[in-house]
Amino acid sequence: MTDAQPPDPDGPLTDRSIVPEVAEAIRLLERAQQRVGAGVQDDLETVVRNDGARLAQALVALLRMTRTHDVGNAAFERPVVDLGVSLRRLVDRVGVVQLVVVEDEVYVNDIRVRPDGSKDMGARLERHLARHGLGGLSFHERCTPIQLRMLVDALSLPPSAGDPRRAMARVLAGRGLGAIELHGEFRYKMSSEREPAVPESEQAAGDLIELDERASAIIQVCWDNLGSNRMPPVAQVRRIVAELVKHSGPGVLVYSEELPVGQAYTAHVRRVTHVCLIVGRALGLNEEQLEELGVAAMFHDVGYAVREGVIMGDDGAVRSRGFAPPFARHGSAGARLLLKARGFSPGKLRRALATFEHHRDLEDHRGVPQLYGRIVRLAEDYDNLIRARGAGFPPPEALARMKAWAGIRYDPTLLQLMINTLGAYPPGTVLELEDRQVVRSMSTVRYPGAFALPLCEVVQGPDGMPPPQPITIDLARQGTVARVLRATRRPG
Repeated sequence: MTDAQPPDPDGPLTDRSIVPEVAEAIRLLERAQQRVGAGVQDDLETVVRNDGARLAQALVALLRMTRTHDVGNAAFERPVVDLGVSLRRLVDRVGVVQLVVVEDEVYVNDIRVRPDGSKDMGARLERHLARHGLGGLSFHERCTPIQLRMLVDALSLPPSAGDPRRAMARVLAGRGLGAIELHGEFRYKMSSEREPAVPESEQAAGDLIELDERASAIIQVCWDNLGSNRMPPVAQVRRIVAELVKHSGPGVLVYSEELPVGQAYTAHVRRVTHVCLIVGRALGLNEEQLEELGVAAMFHDVGYAVREGVIMGDDGAVRSRGFAPPFARHGSAGARLLLKARGFSPGKLRRALATFEHHRDLEDHRGVPQLYGRIVRLAEDYDNLIRARGAGFPPPEALARMKAWAGIRYDPTLLQLMINTLGAYPPGTVLELEDRQVVRSMSTVRYPGAFALPLCEVVQGPDGMPPPQPITIDLARQGTVARVLRATRRPG
């Protein structure tokens, strides 16, 4: 390895004559950045706080008016206009607009808002939403005045028995308001609910398992939204990635087979994101760059959510939902999908470029792929190799096969960084020790000199039986590797 500076993800974005939408987005971004430099563009947080406050205030005013007026009354006209203007400004600036209430406090895209003269606005909004088991709404696109009236009318209906939130979702879908997503009630966690103290290593493993469960849920929400022609909640994805970044340091505990896998797509995306963050940290990316890389990894396969060949009936109803694009087109389909979101930022374009380029070879007539695309390519191929249907390779063999393509398919520096960080026995490698115990590695390289000495969990004892309770072995302290085994299912 050399001491060369790591590639700069913030380097200039150039028009490579790739997807036209990407090239146009880059040009728009450059103009936007010029406006920022001239002091023309408003501070985004201030815009969200001000327009978010107006959005919440107008919604509360409209819901209160439903007690005495029909939504068709002329008195609704001005508040509906105010609500629509605030929503339009927010959607144009941030894309998806999330409005939630947590114990009388109102948040718009995680920014607390407090309208002047409306100290009890949060309590009022919470009462209105709680009737239907709701804690907030997400707007995935602008709404017309008619749509906003239909929304207010729906929220004014008596709550349904049983599952009022699901019933409200059906009402909105029936009124053509599928671009409005409903959220359950939120609350702060009480100090009395804190978990009892557990050993540090056990706590770290438990934290990662719980975090991966939440990441899987977010990935599934993204997939469902894209399949329903709604933009994914990028802000929520970034929050979960920020937590994953904290678990990407040296020696991170990684449970490959034991993490709740859920659907195949969510499991694959989650694993690819983990590896990308591990490589990115080894490369020396800062926290913000790691978050951007993680978000790009979470969205790298969104092209498969696109539906080609959709057939619409004369009444506007979908007759055939079409089919996912083939492998050769899913990268460009994903890039186009991500570029549909309103607003431009370097992060958005890097996500689109990573999605477009994540299957391109290093030696490509179109030029070297962007940094995030090169990292995602490594993580994607590694995960596919160790989990190929019916013929997955042990992680060490998968890395050896990738090494043979260094400088051709893969960036040789990034690949070596990945090997140096994952170690001789990357997480998930099944090993037989000299004492006949079978163990599975569960950590990356923890410190210099521990390249081939990971933490492991015991899968089978010397007698061939699984241990009655979890046992961890540190190969730096005990045990000698006899051979690498093909992965087997976890006993029990």
